[in-house]
Amino acid sequence: MQRIALAPDLSSLSVTERRVIDAIASGKGRREAALSLHLSVHTVGHSLTSAKEKLFARTVAEAAAVYVRLAAGIVGSGQDAWR
Repeated sequence: MQRIALAPDLSSLSVTERRVIDAIASGKGRREAALSLHLSVHTVGHSLTSAKEKLFARTVAEAAAVYVRLAAGIVGSGQDAWR
């Protein structure tokens, strides 16, 4: 059986997930992100959970770091490049 290596991809994120993870990556907390984006804190939390899964991250901080690297066009090689 052949394994397929998956890499995080910004195109997998919804518009809301991108806006939320961008706010978190810029240093905002969940409540501050919710206020600035006119979303509920619950929606922010749900969007972060979904974004973490799509970016193959274990934590919000890791998802934010992966997002920043992808948005900047910084691409590593191998699975460990994303951790």
